[in-house]
This record gives sequence, structure tokens and C-alpha cells, in this order.
Amino acid sequence: MLKRVINRVATEPASIHPSEPPRTSQPVRPVPAAAGLFDRRGTILLGSAVVLILVTLVLFWSRRGTRADSPSSQLVRTATATRADFVRTVRVHGIVEAIDSHAVTATALEAGSGAGERELVRELDRHIQKAATTGFSGSVLVARGGWVLLDRSYGWADADPTRRAKPGTRYWVASISKQFTAAAILKLEAQGRLSTSDAISRFLPGVPPDKRAITIHQLLTHTSGIGQNYAADGIPDLEEAVKAVCAQPLLSPPGEQFRYANDNYNLLAMIVQLASGQRFEDYLREQLFVPAGMKHSGFWGTLSKKEAQETAFVRKPVSGANAGPNWGFRGATGVLSTTGDLFRWQQALFAGRVPSAAVRDNLLRGYVKLTETEVAYGWFRSRSARGRLVLWTRGSEEFGHNAVIKVYPDLDMVVIVASNAGELGDKTQAASRVLGEELEKIIDSR
Repeated sequence: MLKRVINRVATEPASIHPSEPPRTSQPVRPVPAAAGLFDRRGTILLGSAVVLILVTLVLFWSRRGTRADSPSSQLVRTATATRADFVRTVRVHGIVEAIDSHAVTATALEAGSGAGERELVRELDRHIQKAATTGFSGSVLVARGGWVLLDRSYGWADADPTRRAKPGTRYWVASISKQFTAAAILKLEAQGRLSTSDAISRFLPGVPPDKRAITIHQLLTHTSGIGQNYAADGIPDLEEAVKAVCAQPLLSPPGEQFRYANDNYNLLAMIVQLASGQRFEDYLREQLFVPAGMKHSGFWGTLSKKEAQETAFVRKPVSGANAGPNWGFRGATGVLSTTGDLFRWQQALFAGRVPSAAVRDNLLRGYVKLTETEVAYGWFRSRSARGRLVLWTRGSEEFGHNAVIKVYPDLDMVVIVASNAGELGDKTQAASRVLGEELEKIIDSR
């Protein structure tokens, strides 16, 4: 289904301005046995049949996977990829999480295809464990066809270290936040509150003449001409933030060149707030997070004590005005999430449930062609070494958190990596990006 959806999006012509009460168990009444109904032989045969049926059911359910979005089965038994025994797993944060957080759970192997899937999980896990010995720490989720194959965490969630990372550990997902902002813009367009062809001056106060013609579409595709200035960082007031961003000179005329800049998405967050009449965070939570089942995601500067305790430690603490709510950490970054919540979002988005199929199609369509990549709204499109379409979004924070989501429509697979390890390898690329690219090679080779 995912392949069909993406293929349809890919073949549609690109437009620079797309239009766009709890259950309670009841007592079982005893049924009186009919005297003489069965003789001894019949009773034995009946008992044997019952046993056979029960054994068959046990075997059937032990081979079935666990759908991550299924509300049933609060306790399941799941085969591990590194042990011959079973580990008990419980549903935490809406997704299967091992009680033993170090066990590799092959949680969703479809009947009849388990052997190949298990070998893939083993190979992926071996590679991630090796990366963990050289500095990687974080959580990894791999799924195929909506079934979770691997959901495991590696390394430590605190700096002591005393608390290991687990699938429910929260991470700041940096620029992955942009896709949520883009989805909110398209949701507002579907509600008739704006158009992506609108000039930003329709919503933002005090836009200077040289920037009044910039469109929402150009902000979404990083073609506004605005540079990467981080001009809104530390500014809590909306009008002051608009003024700071718009005070920077344009690096190119609007619509002519692609220049990746957080400032574009900071302005988009302001437009979401002004067009919706709600706080930016409230609109995203009500329109996107809650409908998608993202119960363990939050926003910069708004964390409860419990949320903060469940968040992986940062390597470089943020201080000053940036530590609190500010427009530099809205729209372009500033979302906190788990791999499980990100998976729930990806499933809801690609299925067209949240916000809608039309929003999904406009979000994922390629608008600007670069050398090896196409720019979508908060997403990018590229090809693997074997020519497979890859839809991806990623981000990295200076304080060590980073994340990546990679979707392979041809394989109906998704890989989600969230980390607090900072940079790996030559210390120039985020740990999640490095690991995500390495896992892609393994997946792409099959």
C-alpha cells in the first residue's frame, strides 16, 4: 500500500503552488452437564479435540507479530534475535518495549516470513552493537509493513552513567520538527485559513518591502532567499522575532535558489500561530500529535519534571534565553519525541489518517530538484545505491541530540534512529545520520 501511495505521488505533476466506557468481564454462568449425553469414549475424544484446538491456537499466536498500532494484547511473548528463549514484553508508550531493555525484540515477524526477517534483525543489531562500542548511544526502531522488527536502545540515557537508554527514552529530534510544521501549514490550508501561495506579509507584521513577496511555499522549500542566521534564537516575543529574522539581508531573490535555513521554518511557526489563533504548540498537539497517538512527545521549554527525567542527557547544556520558550526553537526544531511516537506519526501520515491523504501527498511531493535530492515540505527524496526511493528527514542539535527517519516505499520499511551521542566518525556528522546510512546499506543489499 505504501509503495502504491508514494508511486502515485511521484508521478503526479509537481506544482510550485500545490492546491490543495471500559470493558468489564462478566461472570460466566455455569452450564449444567446433560446426564448421559457423552459416554466415556466421547468424553475422551472431546477432551482431545479441545487440547488440539488450544495447541493450535498457541502455535498460531506465537508465530504472529505484534502490530504497533493494535490496541489489543497488553502482554505478548516475543522472540529475541540474540537468544533462543523468549522475553516478556509489555506495551509502553503505545509500542512494544522489552522489560529487559537490552533484548533485541523481533516483535512483528509475519507468519511464513520469519527466518529472513530474523536474520535481517540479527545483522542490523550486530552492526548497531558494534557502533555502540565506538560511541553510539540511542534508540533504533525498524519496521516493515507496519510491523515492528527491531525496537531496541543502546548506551546510556544519563551522563553518570547509571540509567540505560530504553525505547521509551525521549530525544530532541531537531530538524525532524520541520515536517510537523509543514504538516500544520497544509492542515491550515485544508481548513481554508491560508494558501501556500500566500505572501508572508498577509500574516506576519512588519515585513520589510524586500521580503513582502516571499510566499509560504518558498519558506517550506527553503527558496525564500533567507539565510541560515538563527535570528529568532532566544526571542520569546513574536513581533520581535519577525523583526529580527526580516532584518537580515536576502542572499538571493525569492524563488531562485535553495538555501537551507531554520529561519524559514521559524517564520512558518509564527504563521501557524497567527492563522490558527492558537499557540503554535497547542495547534500541533491538537491537530497532529493527539490524532496520531503521540502521547510522549513535547516541545522546547514546556517539559514537566517527569518528561525531563525521561529525556536523554544533553552533552552541552543550553543556557540563557534559549533555555526557555523562544521562536528560534519553534517550527525549525524544538520537538521532543521517542522512536515509538515517531513511528506512530509516520504510520498515521503515510496511511493518510493524519492529517489526511491530500496533505500527505502535498507534503511528500518533490518541488525543488538538487543534484541528488528533491526537496519536499520538511522531507527530502533521494535514491539508495540500488536505485530505491528513500524519503527522509533528519536533524542534529549542537547539544548532542539528533535523529533521522528513513522510509523505503519499495520495501515498505521504515528506519528511525534517535541519539544523544553527538557526532561520530570524523566528528562532522550526527550519530543518527551515520548509523542510518550504514543500516541503509544492509537493508538495500537484500
